[in-house]
Amino acid sequence: MKPGSTPRPGHRAWLALTLLLGLCASAVEPAWAAEVPRALRAWLHATDTSPTADQLRRTSPDVEAALAAVAADSTEHRFARLRAVALLSRLGTGSADERLRAIAKSADARLRATALMALGAGLGRRLPKAALPALSVGLRHADRETRLAAARALGLVADPAAAGKLAQRALATERDEAIRQALTTLVLRARPAGAQPKPSAATGKPQNRK
Repeated sequence: MKPGSTPRPGHRAWLALTLLLGLCASAVEPAWAAEVPRALRAWLHATDTSPTADQLRRTSPDVEAALAAVAADSTEHRFARLRAVALLSRLGTGSADERLRAIAKSADARLRATALMALGAGLGRRLPKAALPALSVGLRHADRETRLAAARALGLVADPAAAGKLAQRALATERDEAIRQALTTLVLRARPAGAQPKPSAATGKPQNRK
């Protein structure tokens, strides 16, 4: 993106994800896995630049597998693992999307949340409806941070109507105020201009979560 230019919606989604990861950065020197190519390491360490899919592919014969390996390696620096998850969304392939869906089910809450955001920023921009099932699962997760990440990722999906419908369903059981606010925003965004709000669609009292 050229300096001074206005970011495209898809680029803004990636910037939002990158900024989120930046909050997780540590002053501790990264513990890199020996098999990670040097060029890929540079992208994994970067906090203020976002590579294109072509730039990533030039770093390794199988960059997708390399990123997945970093994400799964518990000996890697924490930020590198989260960054690897995010970079998978830049590849724009069905196999990378499948890896992100799998990571979204991880026992690690931060990896799970990052994968959901990556699905929203990547697949959610390219094929909006294909991203919804994973986000729907995330919205029903017992962990609050996972549900919040899913709600934020839903806001990146390039189909406001579909996102609004899913958000409205989630509101029926969501009790956390911050998550409800994020979901309500999506419901309102999806509503046609001048439409009257449905009773309790976005403001009704939530049911008890089972």
